[in-house]
Amino acid sequence: MQQDRIAQSNLQSTTLYTPALNMFINSPSQEKHNCTPLSKIEDLLAAYPLPSADLRLRQADPAQDIPVLTELVNSAYSVETGTEGERFKSVLRWVDRDPEDHFDKEGATIVLEKEGRIVGMVFLERDGPERCLFGPFAVDPSAQGKGYGQLLLALAEEVARAEPGVKTLGLHVANVRGSLINYYKRRGFEDTGEETDFPEEHKWRTTKPVKFVVLEKKL
Repeated sequence: MQQDRIAQSNLQSTTLYTPALNMFINSPSQEKHNCTPLSKIEDLLAAYPLPSADLRLRQADPAQDIPVLTELVNSAYSVETGTEGERFKSVLRWVDRDPEDHFDKEGATIVLEKEGRIVGMVFLERDGPERCLFGPFAVDPSAQGKGYGQLLLALAEEVARAEPGVKTLGLHVANVRGSLINYYKRRGFEDTGEETDFPEEHKWRTTKPVKFVVLEKKL
């Protein structure tokens, strides 16, 4: 469906100001997180079925991957076009702050490689005893439309499902991203009714009220 293709494109370039991406800038949701290390990641990645032999899944290595992941997220993430007609990239998040701090968090940054080149990534963390959150979640624009976003989304569900006690997988989405919200709803995610505020320091950029909603899928 055309609607799905549009939403899938949005899926791979989610709105800039998500609390998930704010892990690099003191996310408003960060105070609520009760993060514990994810388990069984290496075994799960090694056994996860991939559609071709030139693809590989692994955990990110902060010693070598930070510059590549910074460029990947900056190129894939863009803000909703309702912000003064501009499309700000997440360079505001990743360059002005220290992405190295991200790797000190409990959780897992998983990268997808094709022929040795990183083409996608997803970050997952536990959010309390029964939920995992995912995001940032990005696919290189030059590699979009090949199913890598769907692969990483399915992988995120499997990682969460393997976590002891976890019953749901969640993410934060700006309430103005209607097509993206509907995309996730068609894939089993539901609006939890939870909301977090748009960062005060960036409200001057917006032309309409923005909040973050939490979507969640039962596993």
